[in-house]
Amino acid sequence: MEAPIKKSRLLVLGAQAATIVLLLAIPEVAVRSGLVSPFALAPTSEIIARFIDLIVDGTVFQPLLDTLLLVVLTFVLVAVVGTVLGLCFWRWGLLRRAFEPLMLAFYAIPGVIFYPILLVVFGIGPPSIMSLGFMLGVVPVVLGVQDALGAVDPVLGRTATVLGASPLAKYLKVIFPAALADVGGALRLGFSYVVIGIISGQFLVSSGGLGKLVANYYDRFQVANVY
Repeated sequence: MEAPIKKSRLLVLGAQAATIVLLLAIPEVAVRSGLVSPFALAPTSEIIARFIDLIVDGTVFQPLLDTLLLVVLTFVLVAVVGTVLGLCFWRWGLLRRAFEPLMLAFYAIPGVIFYPILLVVFGIGPPSIMSLGFMLGVVPVVLGVQDALGAVDPVLGRTATVLGASPLAKYLKVIFPAALADVGGALRLGFSYVVIGIISGQFLVSSGGLGKLVANYYDRFQVANVY
C-alpha cells in the first residue's frame, strides 16, 4: 500500500516541478524569440539576475520593510474586523440577509477605483494605502469566516451545551476549533488581497515601499527590475 502512495506523491511533485519549469521558460522563450516585446516582459534569466543584484546591493530591503509594516498592521485589522463580522453574520441570519448581497456587490467592483476617494479623505500616505488594503481584504475574510462557521456540524454546539459549556466556552473550545481550517483559508485569501492593495496604493502615488520602487523602475523602462 505504501509503494502506490509514494509513487503517487512523486508523480504529483514531478507534475508541480514541471509546471514551474514551464512557467519560468515561457517568458524566456517568448522574449528571446521576439514573440513578446522586451518592453512588456523580461526574460526569466534577466529577472533572476536583477533580483540577485537588488538583494546584493540592498536596494530592496528598506522598501520591503516599509511595505511589510503596512501589510502587517492592515492584516491585523482585517483579521479582527473580518472575523467578528463573519461571526455576526453567521450568528444572526437577518444581519446576513441584509448585508451579504451588498458586500458581494462591493466585492465585485475593482477596489482601486475607490482610491481617489480615499486620497481625498485620508490624504497621500499610509492611512489611504492601508484603507485600500483593508477594503480589499476584509470582504473575503467576512464571507469566508461566515461560511466556515456555517459548515460546522450543529450537533457539536448542541452537545457542548448539553454537557454544560458556557456560550463563550462553546465558541472558543468547540465551534471555532472545528472551523479553524476553513477560517485559515479565508485569512490567507484576505492576506493576499491586503498585499495587493498595499503595493497597488504605493504604486499609484509613489508614496514609498515596494510600490514606489516598482513605479520608479516602471517609469525608467527597467522591465526586469519591475518583475
